[in-house]
Amino acid sequence: MKVLHHGGRLREIAEQYRRPRQQWLDLSTGISPWAWPVPSLPEAVWRELPDDGDQLAQTAQRYYGTAQLPLPVPGSQWAIRQLPALLSPLGPIAVPSWGYQEHRHAWQLAGYQCCEYPDLEWLQQAIANGDINPGLVVAINPNNPSAETRTGVQMRALAKLLAERECLLIVDEAFADSCPANSVLGWPLADNVVVLRSLGKFFGLAGLRLGFVFGPPDLQRAMAQMCQPWGVNGPARFIARRCLADTAWVAAQRARLHSSSIALAEVLAPLNLQQGRSDYFVSLSGPAAELVELNQYLLQRGVYARAFAPQHGLGRLRLGLCRQLEKLDEVVRAYG
Repeated sequence: MKVLHHGGRLREIAEQYRRPRQQWLDLSTGISPWAWPVPSLPEAVWRELPDDGDQLAQTAQRYYGTAQLPLPVPGSQWAIRQLPALLSPLGPIAVPSWGYQEHRHAWQLAGYQCCEYPDLEWLQQAIANGDINPGLVVAINPNNPSAETRTGVQMRALAKLLAERECLLIVDEAFADSCPANSVLGWPLADNVVVLRSLGKFFGLAGLRLGFVFGPPDLQRAMAQMCQPWGVNGPARFIARRCLADTAWVAAQRARLHSSSIALAEVLAPLNLQQGRSDYFVSLSGPAAELVELNQYLLQRGVYARAFAPQHGLGRLRLGLCRQLEKLDEVVRAYG
């Protein structure tokens, strides 16, 4: 089975470039470098079996501001892998050409044909014109790595268009916490919509492996059966209930991520490459050869960015938020 890489693996990179791990700027993921401060956990959390009646779903429901109860799952990545076994789209799967490749991978493993689309505006127009007729659309909002972002109203319009054509819509909102207005969860979900949320990116707690699935009740029940018994571990449930309810920290984090991404974009501006910016990362794009050269330059100076395979001669490099902008600024300004 093919294994995809998504950044991280700093130990391997450090060994390859013969630089101690502590000397690296690891900007290879979109995970916030500021994590919610996890307190000491009561002994019982480690000793007792996870409790599905702990109000975690209700806490998440309030946090996301939705009328629907979500299903807690062991990470949105886990859900991505399970969905092809639970949904039966009548047609090919439309996936973004620049996007989280695990979506494509999961559907291809299940035997489905995947077709690419460049952006959501193009997709919506092509479907409305009858140029393409997918059975399921994967939309990532905000997109990773292009940073393309649509409002909740725009995503709702897309869901309506797809429902008229009996097409399913999966909305991956792993990066949506910083701007709730862009989420489709502000309205009742249509029967053809599934929404995936992740705790790891915004709260900086990727190691918990915890996410939430919103969707039709039958889908949630089937996925809950796949999760049992004890699909989400007790410590993750305990921590999630508290961080999701920490409204003061959430507000401060949203402001911090937004200002930090603007500062990162300014540091990278001298590179004179096209930028896409989300509150979690800045994506650079340009001629593939130029992006390969830049990536090698950064690696040789202890800056680890996420490089993507070129497409049609276009390269892309994504840099996550940086807590040592002075060092990154020095490296960027020295680039010839």
